[in-house]
Amino acid sequence: MKRIVCTLLCLLLLLPFANAFAVDLSSLEGLSPEELQKLLETAGQLLEETQTSGDPYASLLSGDLFAFEVLIDGTLFAFPSPLSAFTDAGWKFKNEADADVELGASTYVSLVDMIRGNIDERQAIDVQFINFDISAQPLSNCYVGGIRLEMPYSRSQKSVEAVMAKGITLGVSTREDIMAAYGEPASIYESESSDYVTLSYEQGSYQSIEFKVIDKVLNTIRIQNFAEPEDMPKSEVSQEVPDYIKAYVAPTELGDDPLSLIVEFEGDLYRLPAPVSAFEANGWKVVKTNAEFVGANGSSRIEMRREGSNENISFYIQNYSDQAVLPANCAINELRLSKYNARDGRTLVVAGGITVGSTKDELMAVFGDLFTYTSSYDTETTYNARERGAYSYYFDVDNDTNLVTSLSVEK
Repeated sequence: MKRIVCTLLCLLLLLPFANAFAVDLSSLEGLSPEELQKLLETAGQLLEETQTSGDPYASLLSGDLFAFEVLIDGTLFAFPSPLSAFTDAGWKFKNEADADVELGASTYVSLVDMIRGNIDERQAIDVQFINFDISAQPLSNCYVGGIRLEMPYSRSQKSVEAVMAKGITLGVSTREDIMAAYGEPASIYESESSDYVTLSYEQGSYQSIEFKVIDKVLNTIRIQNFAEPEDMPKSEVSQEVPDYIKAYVAPTELGDDPLSLIVEFEGDLYRLPAPVSAFEANGWKVVKTNAEFVGANGSSRIEMRREGSNENISFYIQNYSDQAVLPANCAINELRLSKYNARDGRTLVVAGGITVGSTKDELMAVFGDLFTYTSSYDTETTYNARERGAYSYYFDVDNDTNLVTSLSVEK
């Protein structure tokens, strides 16, 4: 028995990545001879693989860069990964309140700070979270879809040991090492003002790995993989009508205030965003949907037809709730009208009575103070009024007639 234990320990110590193993001698004492023999065989196999491949990490990491794996201080992480993989390894949010920040359905957030260790030996990483669910979720329930690992800029911060496929190592490997391991990158950026180069390897949309080399040494590794894991559990689609839809009250007059977002569409008044049900109450019927549901804070399109009409009209819809809902329980958040639609009898009137055919002077009297930028073309000039998250208007005005030829309003 003692001979097996001694042999096992010797083999483990021979492995170049022995620091990745936390060998607790007391834990070996309770193992049976059969279990120790199995451990011995496994250690022998690992050593043989290491000696054969010449890569000390071959048995721990896939040789494929696009396995999106990295060893951080001996712990293997693969992306995307549940947050628990990091918290189990001792990582936590630098700002504890970040755990409760909500992400909408199928959305991601840029880099979030995570730390590990006490103040004297603190380590830091930056991670990206992605919500694969159809309902809004706090970061604590989301996946880690990306990470940035870099050499510390402060002496008070302890560096992480980060190793990628084929042994590419943070703070050690060079540009030549990286290209020898992975071949020609998809793109190379070389700074003209300082000694750094960025090598980017890409597999697909939101699937990339980036290496930044500063002063000839790998300084930063950035991994991103937003491919959804198979058999990902999903929340149920809510059948309930969201509170903001229930609270909607149709306006009674158009008024002169553009910020009210009150419009007259096809003879009826609405305040954008207006529930699909508000249109249905005025004789419209949903005839086609682009999706069975709309994710939390997500958008989609539907087609509706008014009673007595043969024309389908496409509308953008938005789900402003934190749960996935049916398209019928969303709100229409954008309306448009062009001179061609107007010829066919369609109507859209915004604040102050502005519509297709209004004069430039009439437009300026109502919206002039709101316009944020103007684009001039050969035949038309486009005027835009926009405040992010509040409203968006645009108007096209014919340069010869000075008449509005098209308009759009969006919440």
